Parts: sequence; structure tokens; C-alpha cells
Amino acid sequence: MPLPITSLTSSSKVEKLKSIEDFRLFDMRGQFLAREYWWGLEPGDINIDSPLNKVSVRSDIAHLLSEDALTLVPSPEIINTMLELTLYNYEQSKAVPDGSSRRRCFEVLSVQPYTYKLMPGHQKKKLPLFMFDSSTNTVQRFDHPYTDLPSFTLDCYPFYTVMHTCFALPHEFQSEPQDIPLHRSIFSLTRRWRYDYPKIGKFSLPPEIAADMAALFGNSDSESESEPEPESDSSSLPVKGLAYTPGRKVESWLQTVQPETPVGVICRSGFGK
Repeated sequence: MPLPITSLTSSSKVEKLKSIEDFRLFDMRGQFLAREYWWGLEPGDINIDSPLNKVSVRSDIAHLLSEDALTLVPSPEIINTMLELTLYNYEQSKAVPDGSSRRRCFEVLSVQPYTYKLMPGHQKKKLPLFMFDSSTNTVQRFDHPYTDLPSFTLDCYPFYTVMHTCFALPHEFQSEPQDIPLHRSIFSLTRRWRYDYPKIGKFSLPPEIAADMAALFGNSDSESESEPEPESDSSSLPVKGLAYTPGRKVESWLQTVQPETPVGVICRSGFGK
């Protein structure tokens, strides 16, 4: 029987096993309208305190995750499904800007356990990892880059998990050659979550915030048939990222945001149908 991720530790000494704690994967405070739009959600739906945004691990592993020395990566199939949804919602944003024809991420990837691989992050502390089997009282060692470490079945949701992954993974020039295609697909996916979105209806900005945004980042409303560049959008930035902007009311407004079996067959009901 596969061992759970709570059996993973950075110490080879059983007596030094750390306690288990919840690690929050996507850990930025702010408003995330761009991500919510492209994920097919409503404003305020992203809840970083949700159980879907947490994984239970030993505190030493939580520390390595927090330092971007480790990260959890969903399967390429799941990443491709997430990209399909994002592209579909982008096309729908041009046809129906109010967002009513978007597909929800939870319709495409249901809330259920998913399989993840643990990979090194860009803070390359080439430490060995160990798995403790309490049934046999034995410890197995796994050396960096942990390619022989088994996969883990976890309850965290891929859209939240990939937000940690995109910050933790090394850039392409630092990546192992065999990892470059996977890293490119993750960076391509998360980059699209920063695209500008139609600011109408529920996704409208208050007039004073819209004016500040126009002053800070310019007018990004011009139409183009080409693929848009990511917008430097406060709705996609943590509150701390606005600390030095002239529009202090932007920051105070952002702080009012509302807090919310391994996959063998991808749950999708057909895009565009």
C-alpha cells in the first residue's frame, strides 16, 4: 500500500520526526479577479483558506515547500485540461464578455483526490528526503532530484496547487532537460491567468479604482486579434505588491476581498457544448 505524504521527512532519524501541519499552497492575500474570471468563477470565489488549498505534511516538509525548495506538480494530462479550460474561457470572453458562457473549473475537474509528483523547486537545496514506514519501522532514502519518489494522492485542488508550482519551479535555463516541457506548459498556463479580462457586470471595478488603474497601468481596453500580453493588474497581485502605488485606496479596497480516488479519467463534459 502506498505511503501517505505525511510519511515524508527530511530527517533519517525516526525520533526526530516533526509534527504534521497544514501547508497553504497559494498564499497571497488580495483580490484575484483575473484568475477568477479565467477559472470560470465569480468574484470572491478564490478562498486561500479552503481545504482545497492545503496539504497536510510534516513541518520540515512544509518549511521546504514554503522556501520553494519543493513543489507538488499535477500530471501533464491535468495541466492540459486546465489549459483547455482557460483557452475556452478566453474565446468565450470575446463572444460573451459578461462571462455567462464560461465553464467553471469545478465542472471540468471535479473536487476529488488527484495524483501529484513532488519535484525540486528553484531554491535547490539538494537535501535527501526520507519516507518512514511505521508498519515496518524502516526508513527509505530518496536523493535529489527525487525522481524515484512515488506519487502522492492528495485532496488539494490542481488550480490552487499550480499557483504554488509556478512560483516554485526553476526557470527554464535552470531546469533539468527532461523537465523543460512540463515547466513550459505550467508557465504558459499560469501566464494566461494574468491576461486582462472584461471588466463589466460582476467583474466591473469601482469608478475610482478603475481611474487609479488607468493611471497606473495605462489603457488596456484596445482590441486586438493577437494574443494579449499579461496585464499588470492589481486584481492579480498580492496586496503587498501595491504597497508603493500612489492609489492607496486601491490597497484598502483589495483588503476587503472575501476570504473560501486518484484521477484516472479526466472529468469533463465537453468544451463548447
